Amino acid sequence: MTSAFDVPLRDDRAAVDKAISLLVALGDRTNAGAGVSELARRSRLSKSTAHRVLGMLERNGVVERVGTGYRLGERLHDLGRAVYAPGSETARDLLLPYLADLYETTRETVHLSVLHGSFVVYLAKLYGHRSGPVPSRIGGRA
Repeated sequence: MTSAFDVPLRDDRAAVDKAISLLVALGDRTNAGAGVSELARRSRLSKSTAHRVLGMLERNGVVERVGTGYRLGERLHDLGRAVYAPGSETARDLLLPYLADLYETTRETVHLSVLHGSFVVYLAKLYGHRSGPVPSRIGGRA
């Protein structure tokens, strides 16, 4: 006879919930990447489920393999750019010469950004020579 403790707990989360929990776990790791075991633990999924969902995300370009681990993929960046700065490619291309002029005049780090709700989203950045490092990145929010 089996008891309730012998039956594995069923994870009733939908596939999209599982995928998002893995993406969030990967997002915390930046470019370093993470292995299946770590991602499964951080997203509270079984290792086999994490492996299966990561495979689906990889096939769709949302995550990519790095050695034996995974990291966020380029397609996710493209999707994020479309959300936070619609039309930003054209605006960036039109405004980049002015950004370069500002950089030439000041020799300081200059940013091109747009307001999205209550956040600023960085579209371009030119690094200055005289100032210290500025903790911002293209596509980042402040």
